[in-house]
Amino acid sequence: PGRPGALDRPSKWWDVRLFDPEAWRHGASALRFALHFDASGHPDGYAMFRLADSDNPALPGREVRVLDLDASQPGAYAALW
Repeated sequence: PGRPGALDRPSKWWDVRLFDPEAWRHGASALRFALHFDASGHPDGYAMFRLADSDNPALPGREVRVLDLDASQPGAYAALW
C-alpha cells in the first residue's frame, strides 16, 4: 500500500490467476514460482513463470515465459529477472 502503482489483488483474483488447466498451457509446463528473500529472511519478491521448448530453430532449447513478477525493492526485482 505504500508504493505508488501497487495493486491490491483480492483472493478471487488469485483463484482465477492460479487456475492452471493443461489446455491453457500451449505446450508449456505447469506454473512455477520463485521467491526472493531479503537479508533477514523475509520474502520481498516473487515471479510466476512457465518453461517451454523454444519455437526458434536458431535458438534451440528451453525458454522461460514470465507471467508475473513483482518485488518491493529494486535489488529483489533484478535478482528475480
